[in-house]
Amino acid sequence: MPAAGTYANGQQLTVDAALKQPQRLSRELTALANKRLVSRRLFVRGPAVTGGSIEYERSQSIFMDREAETIAERAKWPRAGMSEDIRQARVNQWGLEFPVSNLSIRRNRTDVLRRGMVKLGNTLAKRIDGAAMAVLEGDADIQSQSASAVWTAAGTDIIADLGLAQEKIETQDEGYDGFEGATLVLHTNLRDSLLNNTVLRNALPRETNDGQIRTGMMAPFLGLREIIFTPRITPTLALLIDTNVAGTVVDEIPDPQEGWTTFNPDATVDPIYTMVYPDPTTKEQVVAAGRWPAFFLTDPKAVVKITGVSA
Repeated sequence: MPAAGTYANGQQLTVDAALKQPQRLSRELTALANKRLVSRRLFVRGPAVTGGSIEYERSQSIFMDREAETIAERAKWPRAGMSEDIRQARVNQWGLEFPVSNLSIRRNRTDVLRRGMVKLGNTLAKRIDGAAMAVLEGDADIQSQSASAVWTAAGTDIIADLGLAQEKIETQDEGYDGFEGATLVLHTNLRDSLLNNTVLRNALPRETNDGQIRTGMMAPFLGLREIIFTPRITPTLALLIDTNVAGTVVDEIPDPQEGWTTFNPDATVDPIYTMVYPDPTTKEQVVAAGRWPAFFLTDPKAVVKITGVSA
């Protein structure tokens, strides 16, 4: 047997033993991917699905399809209906695998396994987040506005741009939150622009231990719940989202007979399924990992896309 070596979480575990415990690998990959995944913070978790797709209702008005009327005594009351827009979202299969040679197993190359796990988790998170952002950016029914000027200029009134976007959400008569609890999503390159914006600097308090001057992190303002920076969004866009209602993510669960395993401690964690199988032609073990998600918007009017925030 190979000598004991230090594995990812600091425990003494050989490569050979790790590859025989795919659930342990799944736990590691799930933790690695969830550290990077932005989509899990932007979409509401929905139920598990089967059959490769899910039907859902696109945002419905909170009102009936006709106005209430003044009714005379003994007159017949008017009857109203409720319109429904039924749509379908398709599940996509995202996956990747990497080999661990028999020599690496024999020589207990824990570094080979560790590098493969880190790169695999990061690559899956990148691809899944890219698909989620494409849904948010590309839906034809979301609201849109142009920035008053590029946000990379220190004097741009970002507060006014966001206030207008928040009004667009609040005035939909759908109960959406724009000024209380909405999330702002920006490209990572714009973090410094917000920190250096003179309008925001003058508006936000400085004499605090958790402000942006001390922490280097942009503090939420205008009632925002949080500001998320990600390289997966288009650099010229900003998204303001009521994440409580805007979109949903669902996952298709593999059949147990397929051999996939996962470690999912609670509903807030996006699962990564793992399988280890031998490849006799190349004399190595293969670590495969994947996920079967579908992202869709049920309430696109709870999203405002601000264009032209950077050149």
